[in-house]
Amino acid sequence: MKAIRAALASTAATVVACMTLGGGLAVAESGTPVPDVSNIKVTSGSLTIHKLTPSTSSSVTNGNGTKLANLPEGSQPIEGVNFKVESVSGIDLKTNEGWVKTAQLVKAYNAASNAAARKAVFTAPNTLSEVKTLATNAQGEAVFSDLPLGLYLVTEVLPAGNVTINGQQVPATSLVKHDPFLVTVPMTNPQDRTSWLADVHVYPKNSQTGITKTVDDSATNGSGNDAQMTYTITGDIPNPTTGLKKYQLIDPLDARLKYISSQVALVNGNAQLEEGTDYNIIVKEFPGVVSTQEAPKVGTYVTVNFTQQGLEKLSAARTADSKAQVQWKLVAQVKEGLAGKNDIENKAILIPDVPNDGEMEWDPNNPDPNNPPPGTITPPVVTKYGSVSIFKTSSVDTTAKLQGAVFQVYACDANGKFSDANLVSVGGVNEWTTDSEGKVVINGLEVNDFRNNSEIKTAAADNAGTEVKWKDVSFYCLVEKTAPEGYELLPNPVKFQILQTQQNYDAPLQIEDVPANGGFRLPVTGGNGIILLVVAGIALLAGSGIYVFAVARKNAQR
Repeated sequence: MKAIRAALASTAATVVACMTLGGGLAVAESGTPVPDVSNIKVTSGSLTIHKLTPSTSSSVTNGNGTKLANLPEGSQPIEGVNFKVESVSGIDLKTNEGWVKTAQLVKAYNAASNAAARKAVFTAPNTLSEVKTLATNAQGEAVFSDLPLGLYLVTEVLPAGNVTINGQQVPATSLVKHDPFLVTVPMTNPQDRTSWLADVHVYPKNSQTGITKTVDDSATNGSGNDAQMTYTITGDIPNPTTGLKKYQLIDPLDARLKYISSQVALVNGNAQLEEGTDYNIIVKEFPGVVSTQEAPKVGTYVTVNFTQQGLEKLSAARTADSKAQVQWKLVAQVKEGLAGKNDIENKAILIPDVPNDGEMEWDPNNPDPNNPPPGTITPPVVTKYGSVSIFKTSSVDTTAKLQGAVFQVYACDANGKFSDANLVSVGGVNEWTTDSEGKVVINGLEVNDFRNNSEIKTAAADNAGTEVKWKDVSFYCLVEKTAPEGYELLPNPVKFQILQTQQNYDAPLQIEDVPANGGFRLPVTGGNGIILLVVAGIALLAGSGIYVFAVARKNAQR
């Protein structure tokens, strides 16, 4: 009988542990009275699962199988989360032997180290059979009624789309699922601890994480080695009730982007994070992958993978401040060779922990380009590149196509002002020459009306009520460095913009050059004419010399 009562107490403690809402585990007190199984008079019961957002309080609210009078401080019901309930066969909770077997199964299940081992616990005669799957309602409740007495396995299943929190649609991937857990119906009644509770309420540990991503590409005017942008990825840290098992931030870079460098730090946390000690940056590139506007593809997975020491720092930071976050600044470069319109999207993914079902496992050392990593995904940030098509003609004959004009491009302001530092290069090239058709196309130029993932440069709220748009301040200036033979240089730069409204983000420019000297002919020296002039001059000089000599001789004779 002592063994049976110990088994009952052990099972009760394990089941109650699954009901905790905060950071601790409820445990059965030593010597807790265990009701006699012969007192079980009911033949069925119910299981109500409550899905809530994390409490804003640091205190722990432990469930005990009954319904809480009030929700934990700051928590909100989550609508739309699925829970699957499976019954375990071969368990008769109206017998002492059934409770002993239940305790053995619970112990083996909790000791299993992975999903396969946990699945192996349920062998004949104790096999699993699905009862039903229900989604939580507006109150965050999934109510399984008319359940036969027995042992049940509860598994949380997130939907593919959104869930609803406080009337707002939220990506389901922002939720951290609770580990699958075992629960009995009935349970020991916590009010007197000598009777049975047929209607059981459980509050699985809840955690919600978010991730954001921004981009600073305001100065990446030309693609190639001059086009470096900084992505800032900020991830929440889950409430570490039992310690974090894993924390990964992942950036699937488009094949048109090249990874350059990373910096990782805590926000609202005092600890310093060191690469190689607290986290590792794992870069896996897929050589030969080609990404285009029509068929974008991932070319590189970059993962911030936290070590055990780093996980402990994250847990400590989150415990000290619920606003603690991880911030990752990733620098990438737009590769040269862009042609035409290019919308380069980039997302980030957060894997904040590892549930026991293993669904959020991601091996950064062996990524599969056909199976993207799971987790919470940010909306994409976009960088847009286009081109300028220059047509060089004569001002006196627009059908004349001028070859050999050499141009440079500068980033300039609305007044056409720029400095040498604003010279734009694409793949290391900063001069472009017109061909025999008088044309040159400069690809890989960032559009002027969309930077930093927005058409707005400065919001009105941040600028004394005046909104500033990129298209009002961002321009290019075309400078002719070398004119075609027989033509004058352009006296002034030509200001232009590449806009999203232009077809394929291409700005057409027709540049007319004036013939040299305005088209009129200057008097020239050299040739036959000068010879005649020289001969005539010599003759005049000779004649004047003879005359002077004759006059002098005549005067001498006098």
